[in-house]
Amino acid sequence: MKKISINNQIVSFKKTLVRFPVTILSAILATLLSIYIIEIQYEVDNIQKYFYLLHVLILAIPLFIASTIISELKNFNILKKILIKIIVIILLVTYYFILPEHYTTKVLYRGILLTIFIHLFISYLPFLRKGRFFNFWHYNRQLLKRIAITALYSAVIFVGIAIAILTISLLFSIDIDEEIYLHLWIFIVGIFSTIFFLANFPKDFNKTEHSQDTIKYPLSLKIFTQFVLLPLIILYLLILYWYMFKVIISAQIPEGINSYLIIIFSILGIFSLLLIYPVQNSEKYKWIKIYSKIFYWAIFPLIILLFTAIFIRIKEYGITENRYFILALAFWLVGISVFLLINKLKNIKLIPISLSILTLIAAFGPWSAFSISKHSQINRLETILRKIKL
Repeated sequence: MKKISINNQIVSFKKTLVRFPVTILSAILATLLSIYIIEIQYEVDNIQKYFYLLHVLILAIPLFIASTIISELKNFNILKKILIKIIVIILLVTYYFILPEHYTTKVLYRGILLTIFIHLFISYLPFLRKGRFFNFWHYNRQLLKRIAITALYSAVIFVGIAIAILTISLLFSIDIDEEIYLHLWIFIVGIFSTIFFLANFPKDFNKTEHSQDTIKYPLSLKIFTQFVLLPLIILYLLILYWYMFKVIISAQIPEGINSYLIIIFSILGIFSLLLIYPVQNSEKYKWIKIYSKIFYWAIFPLIILLFTAIFIRIKEYGITENRYFILALAFWLVGISVFLLINKLKNIKLIPISLSILTLIAAFGPWSAFSISKHSQINRLETILRKIKL
């Protein structure tokens, strides 16, 4: 175990700064800009240019992380590392200038889709070549662990400092602006969390291939998955099946909310199967093998219910961006479930790869959520106008 000291933390910070300099700079700029926007939001008319800049800076953080991973995978020299950073900057500047004049929900949705794509891309970037499934799992376990620890530390620090500020305000009768708590949260999430997360970001992607025999399954993860996550998923499954039987017996139209519940349940179920991937075929955990097979069969009736609900809404009100996303995820769930049932190698890399491709399809082109929903609503309007002879 590493000795914890101020000197070690300073050394760790310097290494992180050297490894991710532009990423940290982007996080600092995004944080300061967020606080600035909060301060001037009621004083400036043309505030959307600041939203656009913040939009691009948030995209820059995962993009520069991806560029660092590529540099380390390819063992780039200093000139090539600088070059790839310049290419990313050019892409971000170009994206900024092609953004529409007004900041709309379309811009927001597209930005969210791009952010999801880049994060998914990071999850499999070091393992694009065939095989290396256990390396891929180990790498993502490290990322997940780091995210969880970062979230915990950030929450504790925020609560601690916030209570200290509140105590000073009450004891010394000092009038403190309530916005300071929002500023504090943005500062911790934007700067502290980014640096803390990157401090132990996985490296040495070209290590020897892990296998089911060589990889050590963490006891804490086993306890969490076996006694917390899986029981919750089974409970959730029983509730959804109860609702499905109620819909069938009463012959009522399924509510739109069940679409989101089924999507959330299915994603959590797949996530749980990813967590137990190294031991799914182990003789010690036969129940896991049974669960992994039953799960995919169990979600198919729910997916049918999901399709029924979404197609009823589309028939009545046409396609919107939200319905497009639900429908796209439903088709993805069918495809990925069938693939993982058939595929003996259980290529878990296909899950983030296929999902990242789906986000790009939904974000850009004539098949995107925005184009399809626009055409659907125009057609619906034309149909209504023809019915009333206009």
